[in-house]
Amino acid sequence: IKQEVNSLIQEQRIISGEIEPPDRTAQIEELKKQKAELEKQHDVERTIVHAPTAGAFTARIDSMEELLHTNALKDVSVEYLKELDERKAENEEKGIQVNFIGDKTGLPKDILAMMKYSERITKDKTKVYLNIAVNYGGRQEIVHSVQELAKQVKKGKLKPDDITEDMISDNLYTAGMPDPDLIIRPSGEKRLSNFLLWQAAYAEFWSSDVLWPDFTEENLVEALRNFEKRNRRFGGI
Repeated sequence: IKQEVNSLIQEQRIISGEIEPPDRTAQIEELKKQKAELEKQHDVERTIVHAPTAGAFTARIDSMEELLHTNALKDVSVEYLKELDERKAENEEKGIQVNFIGDKTGLPKDILAMMKYSERITKDKTKVYLNIAVNYGGRQEIVHSVQELAKQVKKGKLKPDDITEDMISDNLYTAGMPDPDLIIRPSGEKRLSNFLLWQAAYAEFWSSDVLWPDFTEENLVEALRNFEKRNRRFGGI
């Protein structure tokens, strides 16, 4: 399977996936189950980021802003970050750059410190981008970009008529990173759910009934096979 995955994404495919949140009526109880399922989730990420020519993988941890103060989710977050640290030699070999995108305001200081550490020790790697979206919203991200440009206009460094699409892209959380070629949506959902709204302009979509923790290499191969058959026109006729 790994050889087939490597073959299917040999052309720098940029993949994004949304991790569906637990049922809103039982979030806290489900967090404990998520902790046990964390390793399954890592298996999927390893499959993608370890493919020799994979360009980028973005995974969103939904509703982090609401739930990070619960001990269960904080434990999950700490475990995840600790594993990133333990795998730094492996990441070094694969050229993996780790980035946390989203509004980090209000996140616990220990979580922020571990995030910054992971980003700092991988910042020079450019072969694979592993983006972990925390407290992230696509509209929020666009507003953030526009606000940054507005500050430049206010200072007289930029004229409104000179603002370009590239400038907006350069002020997104994903600045300097490639846009996704393929967005995988698990759990049977067929909507973006405020995920990478600007970046997904010409992305292809793949919806799977499989829940993200159960998503296997075989499921990834199925998505990539379907993607390879598509005729991408990027807005053309």
